[in-house]
Amino acid sequence: MKKYLEGLVFGVTGLLIGMSCWSIAAGTNTYQLQVTAPVVSGTRYANFTAASSVINTQEGFIAGVFCASASSTPTLQFYDYASASVSSVLTGVFTPAAATYYVLPFHYNNGLYVATGGTINCTVSYQ
Repeated sequence: MKKYLEGLVFGVTGLLIGMSCWSIAAGTNTYQLQVTAPVVSGTRYANFTAASSVINTQEGFIAGVFCASASSTPTLQFYDYASASVSSVLTGVFTPAAATYYVLPFHYNNGLYVATGGTINCTVSYQ
């Protein structure tokens, strides 16, 4: 129960911090949400380039992933396991865009594995 509550607090905190920057265009009534990366103490980072990788082999939380570059039909998919397993899919396959941060406030139990396709250079932040 404690791990569940910690995950819930981490996810909510990550969402609130990650989506807390609003801007107003001068002279208009246009509001724009500026997504920012969640900042949580104890967060670790792992960079991967165009190769599927084991990010973590223990229980934890993923905050998000920043894709610095992406080309040649890039894809990402995260698993709640130390390898790709159909029964442990954490996210569906998605196509990342270069210079984009994706907020992914998910809890994983068995490890964190990322399957990649195409040519990418990404950094995942996790606890």
